Amino acid sequence: MSFLNCPVELLKVKLQTQYGSAAAAVAGHKPYTGVFNCGVRTFQERGLRGLYRGLGITILRDIPSFWAYFGLYEGMKAALVYRRLGVTDGSKSNGLEQFLAGGFAGISAWLTAYPQDVIKSRVQMGYKYKSATDAFKALLVEAKGGNWRIFFRGFGPTILRAFPANAATFVAYEWTMKAMHL
Repeated sequence: MSFLNCPVELLKVKLQTQYGSAAAAVAGHKPYTGVFNCGVRTFQERGLRGLYRGLGITILRDIPSFWAYFGLYEGMKAALVYRRLGVTDGSKSNGLEQFLAGGFAGISAWLTAYPQDVIKSRVQMGYKYKSATDAFKALLVEAKGGNWRIFFRGFGPTILRAFPANAATFVAYEWTMKAMHL
């Protein structure tokens, strides 16, 4: 999944941060006109390697994140079914159980991966850092004096969004699978 996520997230980060530099703000220069323009220009300037900038840290973020996401979803769904029916068959889950398991699965995914995501975003913003290790070291310098919140900037809104977004995702997935008799 990281091999698909990395270029998409790179373009998202580049577009979200393109107005952050002082030079861009002063000159009023908009480096990219959209996702396609950003992708084409990144490829022209840096090749395929440029589109996969931050792949290593994306993998280090995704492995524990997906493990927590799917593990908690299936485990919690089975536990909720067990509480209701006395069996641990997750396929007997109802919409509420799927909703709760999906929401908490989304939260668990971010809890295990947020600092890695901050590092990944720093790497993908531009070419200030040569690697994820350089970005991590820079964050450690910023965190000196007890400012560890730097690793969790934006965490609150992410967690608030995680429950409803992932609850709805899993309910839709389960209902679709049921409708397709899979």
